[in-house]
Amino acid sequence: MPDLTPEREVASREAIARRPARKSRGLKAIGLLGFACLGLMLVLGGTAIAAGASDRDATVWLALGAIIAGLFAIGLLIGSRVLLRRRAGRDGERAHQDPIQPETTAEEAERYEERYHGFPVDHTGKHERARDERSADRHHDGKA
Repeated sequence: MPDLTPEREVASREAIARRPARKSRGLKAIGLLGFACLGLMLVLGGTAIAAGASDRDATVWLALGAIIAGLFAIGLLIGSRVLLRRRAGRDGERAHQDPIQPETTAEEAERYEERYHGFPVDHTGKHERARDERSADRHHDGKA
């Protein structure tokens, strides 16, 4: 196993801490089932259109199946989304919506500023410094 530098070790611990709890896996599986029903709806809808073009008797049943699959898909997707949000609100966490670009909290933004821009987070004058920099920028832009 490679020897982790302290920064990488902290980053890996933070990534593990941000991982969704096992409780949410079932709710995410319900959402995935909703996407499967959505695909089934598209397949049944396309088959119903093809059957209707060739005057088949199964057209009505295929269309009805597509409508039912669509209703199940919408119900499962909305239900899993609502339950994920509700569970996250109860547990004090945020719902993990996008694993590629997760939502950023204020604490994470401050840690980012401190780590990558060298700006101390607990600095008492950070708001005044930012206000002074903005006014200097405005003043400089006005003279240019």
